Amino acid sequence: MKKKIDFSNFITEDLAESLVISQELQELSIIQKKAIIKAVLYVISADGIITNEEKNFFAQLLKGLSINNELLKEAVDLEDEEMFKVLQSVNKEDFLISLLNQAAMIDNNLALEEEMFIATIMEYIPQGKKPRDFYNKILTF
Repeated sequence: MKKKIDFSNFITEDLAESLVISQELQELSIIQKKAIIKAVLYVISADGIITNEEKNFFAQLLKGLSINNELLKEAVDLEDEEMFKVLQSVNKEDFLISLLNQAAMIDNNLALEEEMFIATIMEYIPQGKKPRDFYNKILTF
């Protein structure tokens, strides 16, 4: 059974002001933004701990992408297979990896699980499909 995620505290106005959203991010389609949001959630959840720095980074990213709670729910519900396929269409792969690394390093601690998730993304995005044994979870915060 899938655990329900409480979205009420994902988006907070006071945290979301300092992340500079690049032109690349703003030009993405809604589905691409959802896929990126889900990938970032996987990164910050990978080590089983979401730090305050990661929460702040995520809130800033949501604000910069103009993602509301409804779109956030849709991003979380996006099938993993679809996420990998859509991320392939974000053809600025180095930009995507840079964003995921930024999310992983925002708390000055690159956990092995975060590093492994990013490596998986780098390996499978060009193929546009998810790994057969892919299973990650998204934590609530």
